[in-house]
Amino acid sequence: MAEELRVLVVDDEITVCNSCMKTLSREGYKVDYSLNGAEALKKIAGGNYDLVVTDLKMPKVDGMQLLRTVKARWPEVNVIMITGYGTIRSAVEAMKLGAFDYVSKPFTSEELAGVAARALGLTKLHREDETPILYLPVIFGDLKTEDLESMWCIPEHAWIRIGKDHTVQIGLDAVYCRLIGGGIATIELPQVGKDLKQGEACVVMTTKDTNSSKEAQHNLWCPLGGCVLKTNDDVQKDLSLLTKSPYSQGWLVRLEPSNIDEDLKTLKPFTESIGGRAAQRYLKKIV
Repeated sequence: MAEELRVLVVDDEITVCNSCMKTLSREGYKVDYSLNGAEALKKIAGGNYDLVVTDLKMPKVDGMQLLRTVKARWPEVNVIMITGYGTIRSAVEAMKLGAFDYVSKPFTSEELAGVAARALGLTKLHREDETPILYLPVIFGDLKTEDLESMWCIPEHAWIRIGKDHTVQIGLDAVYCRLIGGGIATIELPQVGKDLKQGEACVVMTTKDTNSSKEAQHNLWCPLGGCVLKTNDDVQKDLSLLTKSPYSQGWLVRLEPSNIDEDLKTLKPFTESIGGRAAQRYLKKIV
């Protein structure tokens, strides 16, 4: 699988390029680099890249400009953003604009390897029919049409559901679960009472390749900020809930939002995601 992925790393710091190239090459990917956005666009136009890993902050053509151009001209190319502390909100906005995901400095090789593997999975998904990824009725079994109206998302990453009491449930998108592949080995949920900021890692998962014993880390970025009221202990006991019932029994965190009106501006309605579209089709069939 890895040999099918060609990656372009874009950063104005050669040390960052070298570090990313080392990690991704070790995973078996064919990796090239550019030190600025303008050069990167020329390479993408002349090459056949599946994935671009780009810094958000660069002189002249920055990561956001590069993202917009890539998604406009080569929508099939996935883009991962590299962001530093203080630019997390911009990274969340980038995902709304079409970025696949982001890694926040300082990041580990396990984090970068994990997100790159998921990016390849989504590339292959888009080359095929996206519907079979969500073929199990149990995934949507507890959803109702009115639930969709209160759900927002970071597409193919995380979802939220706003309750009548104005608290918010957060969960892992079914597509994310599928892209992880071999299954989740461990999951770390936030402590009750913790104040989370939009865009920070609220859930950390690890997966392990059964053939090579390689571990990868996967972060779930918090879709909106707020105080953690409760976490789902049932998921800790039964990780299969994340794949069997990701939108109901497999919820992860309930929080009291701190700035919901502003945070929602960086999210998309759930129905604009692969999972949301599949849920709509399922609910129409059972009506």
